[in-house]
Amino acid sequence: MAYIHAFAGDKARAQRYAAKAVRLDPQSSDAHMVVGVIRQFFDWDWAGAETAYRQSIALSPGGHAEAHHELSMLLMRRRRFDEALREGLRAWNLAPTSARFEQGLGEIYVLKEQYEEALAHARKLLASDSTFGGGYRLLGLAYLEQRKFKEAAKAWQDCLRLAPGCDGRASLAYINAVTGRRAEAMKVADTLEAQWKQERGTSGTSSWRAQDLATVYAGLGEKEKALRWLERGTETHAYMLYLGIDPTLRSLRDEPRFKAVLKKIGLPE
Repeated sequence: MAYIHAFAGDKARAQRYAAKAVRLDPQSSDAHMVVGVIRQFFDWDWAGAETAYRQSIALSPGGHAEAHHELSMLLMRRRRFDEALREGLRAWNLAPTSARFEQGLGEIYVLKEQYEEALAHARKLLASDSTFGGGYRLLGLAYLEQRKFKEAAKAWQDCLRLAPGCDGRASLAYINAVTGRRAEAMKVADTLEAQWKQERGTSGTSSWRAQDLATVYAGLGEKEKALRWLERGTETHAYMLYLGIDPTLRSLRDEPRFKAVLKKIGLPE
């Protein structure tokens, strides 16, 4: 229950269930794993989350795939890519049929600039399930990092068309913006802003809007608007755990205000 509420964006309920789980069984590897999720997602307590994940792993002699995966994602977001790859491989080896773990592993390969490995994982995921949004995300990320905009755009278009629940509008709008299709990108920005106003104060998908809007405006070259949306995201404690490694925001990395946002979240420059 703690895990479900954590991913639904409900901090209070997630904390309540996690605390009860630890009280019921202090040696539960699952309980400590979800404590790590809550610390990372809601408190931006990276050191505390890492400690909880490692405690979960230590309490599971046979290995805890979910804890290894969450630890790998934490390490990736903090730009500790070699460590992240080791943990990602451990998670995937323990649960080789997990599409989510394989996607995470592929994302680490992208950030290590091992694009062929990343693309191989993406193609394998989509061959197994053509409706899995994570496969398209991985494909789009790998192509974007190589500046293969046509291929990246197709990946996100396929995601929107074929994968239920896929919201790749911001990524596609970014590609449109940097390839000269500004009017299409602006339409997406207007739509996302309207949705943010409507959803403000709610949990769940609305928490992504700030970074999505920053992505679109960064693509349009409107740095002031992009930075303001990131600052607004920290004010509302939006989900921005990928901020330090997001390639769409690379043009902002030297901006003092961007560095201040990273510092507030606890991410390295």
